[in-house]
Amino acid sequence: MSDSKKSISNKCDAVSLEDEAIQSKYCPDDDDQHQRNDPKSGCPPLKLDVQEYYDINEDDLVDFETAEEFLLHFSRSGQIELVKKLLNLRNSKEIALNIDFKGQSKANFGWSSLHLATYFGHSEVVDLLLKNGADVDIQNEDGDTPLHKAAYTGRENIIHQLIQSNANVFIQNGEGLRAFDLAKTESIHQLLLAAEQSDIKRREKKFLSAARNGDLPTLKELLEDANSCIDINTMDSAGNTALHCAAYRGQNEIVIFLIKNGIDTTIKNKRGQLAANLASTVSLKQIIQKAHYSLITPKVVAALKIKSVNRFEGFLFKKGRFFGWRLVWAVLERGVFSFFSNRANAANGIQRQGIKYLENAIVEVVQQDRNVVGQNQFVFRIIFGDRSRALFLLPKCDSPELELQKWINAINDHICFGTNFIKQ
Repeated sequence: MSDSKKSISNKCDAVSLEDEAIQSKYCPDDDDQHQRNDPKSGCPPLKLDVQEYYDINEDDLVDFETAEEFLLHFSRSGQIELVKKLLNLRNSKEIALNIDFKGQSKANFGWSSLHLATYFGHSEVVDLLLKNGADVDIQNEDGDTPLHKAAYTGRENIIHQLIQSNANVFIQNGEGLRAFDLAKTESIHQLLLAAEQSDIKRREKKFLSAARNGDLPTLKELLEDANSCIDINTMDSAGNTALHCAAYRGQNEIVIFLIKNGIDTTIKNKRGQLAANLASTVSLKQIIQKAHYSLITPKVVAALKIKSVNRFEGFLFKKGRFFGWRLVWAVLERGVFSFFSNRANAANGIQRQGIKYLENAIVEVVQQDRNVVGQNQFVFRIIFGDRSRALFLLPKCDSPELELQKWINAINDHICFGTNFIKQ
């Protein structure tokens, strides 16, 4: 390498390597800003002393065009100081660098820097990447995570690092194999097996806690995750299932969700109690008992779920028998559907133009009405308890599918309320 100073200058359009005439686009386009850690205000000049690239020959450097490609190369070759320099520049916002960038060349296609550092056994680089926010569960084109690569290559020390960074030991690759399935030695098998068992316990604890606290999104996430390995009938130290936990905390919605997803209502805890025995209310106890005897019905589930409903209102076109479509301000409140000429009248409860009770009503989406001229419109029909019918049409809006679903959901909630509670 010549004695003349060589530098990479990070500018908004390119990075040049003096004496080598290498172009390196460090600064992303506007469309790429969400994928990179782009500095908040432009791309200030940056110079890296190429003399520090003492192990990189000039032929290798010529092929690199971006900061990400340098990071991939340095991670693969284990050059910790150069990886550290790039990450420091990234963290100080002097360059834009996506730490999870996946290689595009034939040699590393689809592999991240963490994949490469793991595969080639550079534990210091692995540690540095993880501390700087690299995705521990990132998958390459074959579905392998860094943990798969560590298991396959027998990197026991790196497996420890990845597990300590909360790597998901249950992720399957494109062939349906976990990291455990790729382990080369018995010691790694045992290490990954222990990690799997520990992770299962952690997830089960989280599952039971979500049931106690009414955290439905977490329950759904854990049960729907193919890599979660959650047994819905898992028990705590007292022998309580999630159904027991939800029952004694009065978590009605959680009870319904668990029953719908097949939880065993016959399980007794260590004190010989069924979940129904711990229910905090009579109605909740009845629901669990009916499920226990396979007598639960959609109506019973709906009755427990809808104890109160929110007011819902907005403009709709309502089709009349003689005058066609007419714009009304429609209001759903406590199982009653009312119609006004405008929002102000609805707010004051005056000059109501119509009222229908939703007890035992049915709502359904129908095909586009042929009498509606112009753009795509969305129509739904309500068949009321007295067997009368009414057609409604959404006004023009930006997201008609979403708006239609909001109306359908709200109407169904008020139907449940009107059917199950108005007369109680």
